[in-house]
Amino acid sequence: MTIAEADRKTFAERFKRIFALSLRVDGAADKQRIDNKHVMAKYITTEGELKTVYLGFSESDERGSAGLYTVH
Repeated sequence: MTIAEADRKTFAERFKRIFALSLRVDGAADKQRIDNKHVMAKYITTEGELKTVYLGFSESDERGSAGLYTVH
């Protein structure tokens, strides 16, 4: 179980009380040409607080950028 999976309920409750949400997906390829993606969210709470959370990581099941992704 990943950190993101363990905190999924917490994230769901937290996102019910947001004013605005921005998702960011960053990608890179390693030496073996395996494409990786990192997912982050930045949001503003209904109280006006700015928060940033790490949502997860995915890795391509195939080499190159056109592969299918498995979430970790």
